Amino acid sequence: MAYVKTTLERQIVIDSIITIHYFEYMKDFVFHGESHDFWEFLYVDKGSVLVRSAEEHHLLNEGDVIFHMPNEFHAIQSVGSSSPNLIAVSFETSSPAMEFLQKKHYTLTMEERTLISCLINAAKDCLSTPLHIPSIEQVKLKNLRKTHPSVPSRKS
Repeated sequence: MAYVKTTLERQIVIDSIITIHYFEYMKDFVFHGESHDFWEFLYVDKGSVLVRSAEEHHLLNEGDVIFHMPNEFHAIQSVGSSSPNLIAVSFETSSPAMEFLQKKHYTLTMEERTLISCLINAAKDCLSTPLHIPSIEQVKLKNLRKTHPSVPSRKS
């Protein structure tokens, strides 16, 4: 029997990560908004927020995610009596499949929520920049060779 390769189809390829944040907002937090030339998704891990993008307002609750396409204005406001925990990930991609996520928001399944949790755990393991400081505008990779000498060096 000969081994046969199975070519994988890559629908979405992330070219670079801009930021990964996981933090708790104050219950009266208001962010007046921004726009930037890369994608961003916001996931509500706990609590509720009101997200404004363009002319739309979306109430997001625990387990909800919203995608903001490049140059889309978006603002956030805490709502409710508890402080919300949010995950914000910004990234670059040129994948045409991202068009499907333009101006979309969803409630994630438990399996998808677990994947978000795995993403945050991987970020904690791989990044030297803290995730809980929203003003950080660049993530930096840890030097994994210091703790794991068998890890090959990254090529620039």
